[in-house]
Amino acid sequence: MMEKRAQQIRPSVLVFLQACLVLAIYANTLHVPFIFDDIPNIRDNLHLHLTQIDLESLRQAAFESPLPTRPVAYVSFALNWFFHGDAVAGYHLVNLAVHLLTGLFLWLLLTGTAELAAGPASVEKRGWSPSPEARRWICFWAVLIWLVHPLHTQTVTYIVQRMNGLAALFFIVSLFGYLRARTAVGRGGKMLWGAACGISAALAMGSKEIAATLPFFIFLYEWYFFQDLKWEGWRRKMPLLLVLVAAGAGLVWIFLGADPLQRITGGYAYRDFTLVERVWTQFRVVLFYITLLLFPHPSRLNLDYDFPLSHSLVDPPSTLAAFLFIVLLAAVALTTAMRHRVVSFCILWFLGNLVIESSVVGLEIIFEHRTYLPSMAFCLLAAGFVYRCIRSSRLRITLLAAVVAVLSFWTYERNGVWQDDLTLWTDCAAKSPNKARPNNKAGVAMEKRGRIEEAEAYYWKALVSDPDDVYAYYNLGNIARNRGHLAEAEDFYRKAIHLVPENKEAHLNLGVTLVLSGRLQEGMDHMRKAIAIDPDFALAHRNLGGLLWQQGKVDDAMAHLRQALRVDPADAEAHYLMGNSLLEKNRVKEAFSHYVRALRLRPDYVEAHNNLGVLLFQAGRPDEAAAHFQRALELNPGHAQAKANLERIRD
Repeated sequence: MMEKRAQQIRPSVLVFLQACLVLAIYANTLHVPFIFDDIPNIRDNLHLHLTQIDLESLRQAAFESPLPTRPVAYVSFALNWFFHGDAVAGYHLVNLAVHLLTGLFLWLLLTGTAELAAGPASVEKRGWSPSPEARRWICFWAVLIWLVHPLHTQTVTYIVQRMNGLAALFFIVSLFGYLRARTAVGRGGKMLWGAACGISAALAMGSKEIAATLPFFIFLYEWYFFQDLKWEGWRRKMPLLLVLVAAGAGLVWIFLGADPLQRITGGYAYRDFTLVERVWTQFRVVLFYITLLLFPHPSRLNLDYDFPLSHSLVDPPSTLAAFLFIVLLAAVALTTAMRHRVVSFCILWFLGNLVIESSVVGLEIIFEHRTYLPSMAFCLLAAGFVYRCIRSSRLRITLLAAVVAVLSFWTYERNGVWQDDLTLWTDCAAKSPNKARPNNKAGVAMEKRGRIEEAEAYYWKALVSDPDDVYAYYNLGNIARNRGHLAEAEDFYRKAIHLVPENKEAHLNLGVTLVLSGRLQEGMDHMRKAIAIDPDFALAHRNLGGLLWQQGKVDDAMAHLRQALRVDPADAEAHYLMGNSLLEKNRVKEAFSHYVRALRLRPDYVEAHNNLGVLLFQAGRPDEAAAHFQRALELNPGHAQAKANLERIRD
């Protein structure tokens, strides 16, 4: 048999081959930019922008980021920023490493469980009857299918979903540590692996809340594979049971607080669906996840689904069908546990690891990355099904290799959609044409590339989908202002503010528009409102500081510019304006340093070249001054001041 001959292949070689295939199908992702939630959580999250590694910096990154219940993930992003800045390749390499390590420990867990289930205490009862070589290959194919599955591109390629990947990695490592602790012979080995289990569990729960199911699955693993589904053995394991119950209760308190019901219902305050609608819809979502696992063609995958809601058990009728299917699946798991232990456990794994994100918590309706941890069991069942139904080793290896090849090709193809924000969001808008958000995002991507008419069309599509979409009004206001249609821009911004009075960006841009319209004081008032909404709004501080400088209110200007630079030290224009303000105070050396900093950040900054040239000329360094005036003229041949300054040097 082919499998017996292949048995001679060392496990390390198989792992290496798996890694090579994964790296090949994700090779086109290393330069995928920060997208969507990457931006507030990583790129614009100043708490991650470490300039040195110390405990206080790491504490701020961990607990002052947008989601303080995920400190482990944020610390990993902070370390990425320290070593790589905003160069995305380093982030993608770490995500790939997390994915590969998860696959490695999943294989170790599956093979260890296979040996455990094939022990002397009845192979058939535990539902694992294949031969030893078949068990090994079932585990191999299950892990390989999971590693290359296109559905997981949303966890691996989407940088911020490292949160999801780390939670899954440490979840599997923790369960593997529990397995090794239970099967270790000596006390030292049990303590070592027990500690690994506990530390990994803490890391999983500090990565993402989905790991809160881990205590339940440790209990289930113990009950299925060590207690033989009998309650008598739990008398000797009462301390473990109490620890698991306490851990579960503690996680509920950490993630949901002292009033879980209020926290759950409060999560629906800003949703366009109710708790009841979400619960009914999730039965159809879970069924849809299963279809995606079975047929994950890239044309079916989407970052931003427009998934229709279920309003009751029979509206739409497919809700009832999905509900009955999920109930039947759970019943199969419970009724077949004694005869098909592994199958039963896999079904419960799949359903149980979807409970947090596919039940009552007020999250968005559907995301593909939620299948990352649950799908591990699905892949094991798929590989086991092939081995059960096909006797010929040549035929089943050929079939599974073909499945892996197709999935790998689809993963590579799907990763092509993630290449930049334009390809991703136009794909989303095409697949969810009646949803406002992907149309808005596609419009922003078009606008960034100067394709204004196409961007405008997307924004109007967003308003057709949702007449109260604040982002569409805001984006249309930006287009109108840039065209010089200031009255139209003002109208769009005011509509955005009417819908969301706390929209700081709309207040700022309305302020800018009013200033351009000659209504200076009214415009500055809106900039102050933006700062009142967010005292760390660097762009508003910079704009207001610039206007105050123009009015001769230098001290007030400098106060706002300091705030802008405190929040965003890489703002070249704020450095330039601070240099101007310092010159007004005759603080020439400080002004000089700010102009230099502005040019380091933006080498094509014409005004900074000119002003720095003036200071160099006054300092008796005409050659350096001339170089800056010359550079300013290269960038803007019509710059009168730079031309006059250069002529003065030459004269």
